[in-house]
Amino acid sequence: KKERKKERKKMNESFSNEASSPVTMEEEGHYVVTAHKSGGVLLSTKCNFLGGDDTMEIIIAKSNRLEIRQYTTSTSPPSSPHLFPLLHTIPLNGRITSLTPLSYPSSNTSYLFCTTERFQYCVLSYNPSITPYPIQTHASGSLRNYGCAVMGGSGSATQSHASEGGPLVSLEPNYKCLALHLYHGFLTILPLNKAYDATKYKLKRQVGVHGGPLQDPFHVRLEERTILSMTFVECDCKKMPQLVLLHQDCRGFQHVSGHVVDIKGKKLLSSSSSSPQSSQSLDRKEGGESVPPSSDIFKKSKVDGGSSLLLSIPPLDKSSGGGGGVLIAGQTQLTYYHAAYGITKVYPMPPTLLLSFSFLTPTQSDVEEG
Repeated sequence: KKERKKERKKMNESFSNEASSPVTMEEEGHYVVTAHKSGGVLLSTKCNFLGGDDTMEIIIAKSNRLEIRQYTTSTSPPSSPHLFPLLHTIPLNGRITSLTPLSYPSSNTSYLFCTTERFQYCVLSYNPSITPYPIQTHASGSLRNYGCAVMGGSGSATQSHASEGGPLVSLEPNYKCLALHLYHGFLTILPLNKAYDATKYKLKRQVGVHGGPLQDPFHVRLEERTILSMTFVECDCKKMPQLVLLHQDCRGFQHVSGHVVDIKGKKLLSSSSSSPQSSQSLDRKEGGESVPPSSDIFKKSKVDGGSSLLLSIPPLDKSSGGGGGVLIAGQTQLTYYHAAYGITKVYPMPPTLLLSFSFLTPTQSDVEEG
């Protein structure tokens, strides 16, 4: 016991001496962090972003950056051994939630409409004269300030709840408007300014500035509970666009319903009502555009329970003026549905989780082999 007490005293004395003496040793610390870029694919689209004659680009969104990859439509062999060689990488300030190509008559290249998880938006295009990133911004800002925020109550500063399925964006095939589902129970229609010319317009960030690529939006109410996906159906440009929704009810069943968008009247026309007056009202003309007949409005109940995407399929014969159909992508099957022709076909597939898609134009060799 006495020896143990002596050892403890010696240890205490040594500790006290070390604490009182000045520190002569310096320790070096290292902070190590990986520099690997995000690799998860969120969205993808195909457009003529770089302006090539015989090439198209595949735009892939990975977290906060865009990858521009080349897709050659000619039969000549590609110069790179990769199927989609990487051409450019564009960083964005925010996590990308939507990616939509736009087209304007004044430009021979496509524009990109992007939104982020903090409800920021931007309209971008490729300009090789700008360095180090050859990207030109035509419009940018906050969707809340632009007029896409739905306020809760009269004079209230409280915003509505964000949509459960996340922000959804769909482009009308004839480039008439964009449909945005940002808040629960509301749909925002954002008309496009086809007369926009980048050479005659300077970037302004004020709200409601005329002359830019986007016009003033308007809001409409939605009866559907939870919107999972939405897409416009391809149709004649003389007809009003039809927006098809994939939604889920309170019991967990999933359904497909269509709405005709009246851009000039700033409202939705639907055949969901059973009254004969509402069904006849879909056959009239408004603002010079004809309304699709009620038989062409999409409506299908209880589709595959694992469905998560709607894909717009172009019509087989565009000269006839008929509209296209939709492809309902589920976890174990693909369902093709055409309202006008009453066609429903189911294609089984292995269990798959689909996140994004892009339509690729087949080459001449593919057509001959097919």
